[in-house]
Amino acid sequence: TVILTNGELAAALLSLPERKREIIYLYFFGNYTQQEIGKIYGRCRSSMCYQLHSALQMLQEEMEVLLHGEY
Repeated sequence: TVILTNGELAAALLSLPERKREIIYLYFFGNYTQQEIGKIYGRCRSSMCYQLHSALQMLQEEMEVLLHGEY
């Protein structure tokens, strides 16, 4: 269980597709490596690197919308 005290961050994370949200949770809160996450999803490390980057980019866009109302 992860408890976030920042409401905007929690809302932005919840707005992401489930897989992207899981990748962020595993990497930042579960302390999994990209290689370990790749094994979970049956992908190589470089694929997980791309997926993590993509998820973080989506999260940043969601945070901008929540905080500023714009992309």
